[in-house]
Amino acid sequence: EMQVPLSGIPSEPEPINYNITITTPQSPLGALLTLGGESSTITFPDGTLPINDLLFAGDSVTFHFNIEQFGDFYAEGAIEGDSIRGALGSDYGELPFEGSRQIGEPEHEGETLDPAQLEAILSFLAQGKGIALAHAGLDALYNSPEYREMAGGGLFESHPWTQSVRITVEDPHTPATRHLGEDLWVHEEIYVLDVNPRWNSRVLLSLDTETVELTEASAGGEQNDYPISWIRMHNGGRVFATGLGHFADTWRTPAFLEHIVQGIRMVAGRTEASFSGHRVKEVIADNVWPDDIAVDEQGDVWIAELRGKVHHYDAQSGEVRQIAHIETTDPTNVEHGLYGIEVDPDFYEGSPYVYLYYAEPQTFINTLSRFVYEDGKINLESEHVLLRVPTEPQCCHQGGDLEWGPDSTLYLSTGDTGMSEVRPGWKMSEEQLAAFIDTHALKDYHWARLVDSERSAQNLQDLRGKILRINRDGTIPQDNPFYGNPGVRWEIYAYGLRNPYRFKVDHETGALYIGVVGPDASFDYDEYNISANGGENFGWPRTLGKLFYNEWTPELIPDFVPPFWEYTYEHGGRSATVGPIYRSTGQYAFGENFQNKIFVFDWARRWIKYGELVFATFESDQEEDVRIDVPNIQMPAKRLVNIKTFDTLRGTSPISMELGPDGSIYVAEFDGFWDAGPDAKVTRYRWIEENRAPLGKAEIRTDSNQSNLLYFDGIGIIDPDGDAVEYHWSFGDGNEAKAQNVSHAYDAPGEYQIVLEVTDIHGASSVMRWNWKVE
Repeated sequence: EMQVPLSGIPSEPEPINYNITITTPQSPLGALLTLGGESSTITFPDGTLPINDLLFAGDSVTFHFNIEQFGDFYAEGAIEGDSIRGALGSDYGELPFEGSRQIGEPEHEGETLDPAQLEAILSFLAQGKGIALAHAGLDALYNSPEYREMAGGGLFESHPWTQSVRITVEDPHTPATRHLGEDLWVHEEIYVLDVNPRWNSRVLLSLDTETVELTEASAGGEQNDYPISWIRMHNGGRVFATGLGHFADTWRTPAFLEHIVQGIRMVAGRTEASFSGHRVKEVIADNVWPDDIAVDEQGDVWIAELRGKVHHYDAQSGEVRQIAHIETTDPTNVEHGLYGIEVDPDFYEGSPYVYLYYAEPQTFINTLSRFVYEDGKINLESEHVLLRVPTEPQCCHQGGDLEWGPDSTLYLSTGDTGMSEVRPGWKMSEEQLAAFIDTHALKDYHWARLVDSERSAQNLQDLRGKILRINRDGTIPQDNPFYGNPGVRWEIYAYGLRNPYRFKVDHETGALYIGVVGPDASFDYDEYNISANGGENFGWPRTLGKLFYNEWTPELIPDFVPPFWEYTYEHGGRSATVGPIYRSTGQYAFGENFQNKIFVFDWARRWIKYGELVFATFESDQEEDVRIDVPNIQMPAKRLVNIKTFDTLRGTSPISMELGPDGSIYVAEFDGFWDAGPDAKVTRYRWIEENRAPLGKAEIRTDSNQSNLLYFDGIGIIDPDGDAVEYHWSFGDGNEAKAQNVSHAYDAPGEYQIVLEVTDIHGASSVMRWNWKVE
């Protein structure tokens, strides 16, 4: 808890707004700080909290607030002119913040729609008609949530780039884009919107971010996807939006005019175009603590918990059942437990096997075993051990992911079992230490040898710090890269890895994509690697990311392959992990823009991103290289470009990610540390292509004997796709109800705004409003 030695007299100044940025271990967090006596608040992206005990003393200010999930935060800051800087203290440590005063009245004050205007727009759309928005149409009516929703959810936030840019044509099949080719160059003022419309719209055009400078100031840490034009359905009608059109010259350009005219024709229904499509995220399993998941060919999900529980989600019934609890180590020993799970590729064709990789509770040997699934559970007595990987009885870096190859061979990732730092104070019992030294032939070595990854990741006689490959029965494939070589463990497929916690196999090419968690140094890297053929050495501990240590260079590292992406420890912790290579034409598949893209995610920073791989050049980091003579290392390599954010989780961290047979994306969301947190779950993302919102009319009538009693009837609402719907009535006096037909008695006469929102199972909704006078 932060100690605040200031004194002063509580005051009641006029509210002052500060836009601040808080530096957290995950990523920078923006907030609006309003300081003004009892009305003081702090507003985060997901809500506003009251500020307590505000105290000014000269240029200093102190206060505190409470976040239910994390407890009390105590702030001490200094105000200098229009700037404020300070720190938030809590049980979790100190979080610096800084920001500047919001000068003047909030922009766009008073811009809204009156009820009659809103009703006219919604009624117009409800008749199946359309509205087109161009450029400044996305910089208007900020105080009207209905207008914002109609436009796609996002409105103007900033315009950091006014220059020549390349616009990517994402959907070349519509009348508004088919004349543009693959891309076009324009001189334009590019809008950054406060909410990305991609997930509830069909994007037609987007900014090619390679043609602008993305900086923290201009774009923000998570903003890297800028739709320029899109179409969508809203309230039964069609909407076309384009961010182009700032300059008068643009409106004299034939290509732009064709874009606008055809967009208008599309929303008017004069030409064919599909306006449907939006992303849906749903929870499929809660009351679980997922560490790894596997999705089989029928869409069932198999869920492994670190403490040994295994659950099964049935895609047909939606039922989640615990099907096993294997004995393993206590994860408070740091990172040991049940690591990975896979299901046999022929599970439904006579091979009902489940594969688990776990730490044996007494020996700390990491064990890969095959079990029989029968009678709705895993038979733990049927265990058939395929491979054992000796490890250390203390922290860290166990790896533990399991993935199938296209030929049904089984891949396993193993960490170097080192520590994140070297400390003489780390303690082991004398018995543990003696056994460890004897097992690893470390007699007469300095204690630091315990965490030296040369003996694991770079040692071809050791299974740690590697990707391993075996057959389903535990034998070794004869086409493994080191098979038959004397003095080498033949299971090794690739090596030189620190902690390859998650990886994926491309079933079209056979390539492996590997996420590697890096050191906790103030400036260092996490990295992502490609094993195209097997036998690659990714360099750890001689190199990681763009840094080469000591006198190492690529020529001195056998079989070295550089990473395809890397990023530093700046702006908080990192945990680089890999998701699926997206290829799907299934019922819930995402569109062309996602095909052949690779997903990457970060447990610590909580984001999920996707990008494309291209042939380019790897360059070493010369700025942070501490050697006297810094070499300029450049190598041809595949590199990840056009990286966009798919989602950023709140309160949970992505820890495993899989692609389902129907195109759905499944994510295990981790919460807690040594025990499950309240928000841990498994979620599923789907693209709903042709879903339509509910249609029809609801009725309200007054009781003939009691004028303050109203009856609300939603029986006239139908879903054109036949989906089940939910009704949400808001009566305008603070009361609500969720049913098709309800009644409500008002306590006092007056005019009330009544709202009915009808939502189908895929998230599409229609909203109806009435202004009703109660006598």
